[in-house]
Amino acid sequence: MRCDQVAASLAAGGPFARVRARRHLAGCPSCARDAARLGELTRGLAGVPPLTAAQRALWASAAMGPAPTAGDGRARRRASLAAAAAILAAIGLAAWHRLSRPGDGPREPVVARVPTTPDVPPAAAEPSDRERLAREWLARLDRLDRELETLRREADLLDVRRDAEALWGRYAAGGRVASRGVPDVPAAAAGPALATLSRPMHTFP
Repeated sequence: MRCDQVAASLAAGGPFARVRARRHLAGCPSCARDAARLGELTRGLAGVPPLTAAQRALWASAAMGPAPTAGDGRARRRASLAAAAAILAAIGLAAWHRLSRPGDGPREPVVARVPTTPDVPPAAAEPSDRERLAREWLARLDRLDRELETLRREADLLDVRRDAEALWGRYAAGGRVASRGVPDVPAAAAGPALATLSRPMHTFP
């Protein structure tokens, strides 16, 4: 295969044409360089958007030409080269349209910013039902303890009052008065103290 037949074979397609073209490229550095450039162009245009209806119509009109006769191989090659040129021109036009649009091009990465809030101390957890019940019982026990202490004091005062009344009765009868741990003393000497102890007590601390 000659160098001028590589483009026609690639344009015609088919497995045999591709095999022959690959064999030729393996032994022809010039065609291999052209094929490498074409591959780079194809990879670079992979991100081109789909063609519009007007662009497809332009390609179709560019690819149309006089139908070659079956026996004229040179005419077929010219038609194939014209079709390949039309395809490359359409691809170049699409790439130019893609790159010339305002707003396209490399975009800077957008960094998302999370709004920061001032540090707020965590709210105190609500006590559970069990904790509230335990606190209520502790408060009740504390009140009962205070009431019992008050009752003990009142009972002690009542005992002292009864003893004072008994001593006052003995004093009034003219007998002798005996106090706890103290020898018997005359009732007359114990009179003022008994009078003080025997006074009615209406209130208790």
